[in-house]
Amino acid sequence: MKVLFFFIAFSILILSPLIRCNDCTGSLQFDLPLQVYGLKDTLSLGDTIRVKLEIPEKLIEKFSGRTYDFINYDFKLINSIGRIDTFPTGSDSNGLANWITLQGESKLSGGPDLNVFLVLPSYTNNVYNYEVLIIPKQRGLFVSGMNTDAYQANPLKKLKGPCSKEPVQVYVKLVNVGNNNYEFMKLSPAPEIVNVSKNQFEEAAGFCFFVR
Repeated sequence: MKVLFFFIAFSILILSPLIRCNDCTGSLQFDLPLQVYGLKDTLSLGDTIRVKLEIPEKLIEKFSGRTYDFINYDFKLINSIGRIDTFPTGSDSNGLANWITLQGESKLSGGPDLNVFLVLPSYTNNVYNYEVLIIPKQRGLFVSGMNTDAYQANPLKKLKGPCSKEPVQVYVKLVNVGNNNYEFMKLSPAPEIVNVSKNQFEEAAGFCFFVR
């Protein structure tokens, strides 16, 4: 059951439907900027990765260029980490990492050893803020990422303004990482990990690293 939940959570991160739109056709799409600090190809036990999300209350739609208000908005974000050098993937998920939340709230989802968190940003000075320290506790090959868990059964709230009837899609994008180590995904023994496309990986703000 724990392995199944990990697969579902990671699939939510990487397989959200991407519907391109032109003006008022398809969906309204927005990118949320994610910053990751301390990321290297190889970390040591005890090293810290800092993940920081700052979302302004006004965002520009990707294709129309229009600005929309996201005041008192629930982005339904999830953040996760998992080992991908085991098969089944995530089968040794107990005690993967320590999470220290600095801004906002990380709400554990699905049990104490799944390392999948609901992200609840704080809202101050017209900005949604979320910041967490991730400290791996095991050696291995890891993948982490963030995206929305909203899909057809639980869609995001629609927005006021032009194209207000269109569904809303948000994607978390890494903005300060030159290499997300996507190629490390190909080292996993799990076919569902190897077969993730680069576009799917990047739409989930994915990044990989070793811990030695």
